[in-house]
Amino acid sequence: MLRKIIIFYLVTCLGAGLMGGLQPHIGIDENVIQLTQLGPTFGVLVLLAIYRKNIKLAIGNRFTRPVLRRVVLGALIPLAAFGLTLLMYTLTGHGKFIDFTHPAALSSSPYWLIFVMAFVGASFEEIGWRSWLQPFLQTKYSVLSASLIVGVLWGLWHVGNFAYGPLFMGAFMIMAVAISVVMGVLLQGARRNNLIIATTVHAVVNIYLLLFFSEEQGNIAAMATIAAGWVIAALAVLALSKRFNQGAINTPAIAE
Repeated sequence: MLRKIIIFYLVTCLGAGLMGGLQPHIGIDENVIQLTQLGPTFGVLVLLAIYRKNIKLAIGNRFTRPVLRRVVLGALIPLAAFGLTLLMYTLTGHGKFIDFTHPAALSSSPYWLIFVMAFVGASFEEIGWRSWLQPFLQTKYSVLSASLIVGVLWGLWHVGNFAYGPLFMGAFMIMAVAISVVMGVLLQGARRNNLIIATTVHAVVNIYLLLFFSEEQGNIAAMATIAAGWVIAALAVLALSKRFNQGAINTPAIAE
């Protein structure tokens, strides 16, 4: 298990670094898509090349009612988390952290393309994080433990945030782990349809961060407030997990 995870993570980090360095030379607008998001897909492709049939991906296409319900929840929970963040901004008098940018001002490309590519970019990431790594870890660990591990690795992978200092990175890590826990709960009983559910959560998060908040300028207080909103959302989802999953948090995933 450890060997596969190390290979995946190293290739994911190296691939993201390579694509990040290549992007300015290609001229693709980062507000449309960040090529670093291809990193986890590269990681999975290398695993498939090495281990072939021993690598199983939770990529289903049977959209049953339970799966569609999780997709809807995957869109609504981020909206609730960010709504809570906006409320905390208002109550604390820090509305300046809200920095709404109209989609048309983000890029010379059609603004609808930004929304479409948010889902495309998120899917490139989630092929690695929640379509392979999450269920792979669940062959040995509980859903909660696996979600925490994926959240930490996923958060650290965003190495560029270290440029804003340890406090900012710490707040970002808390947010990443909280989002990972929410995804882990939603993926229970997903019948291998991990990709569409995780991509929905991920894309909505990225769109809201891009449009509404000033954390991308390294604002520690803004990042901490967003993280707090997500921690509350994760605790609420954990508390309600049995109700909409009809099972415990320790339900195992696919074997590999």
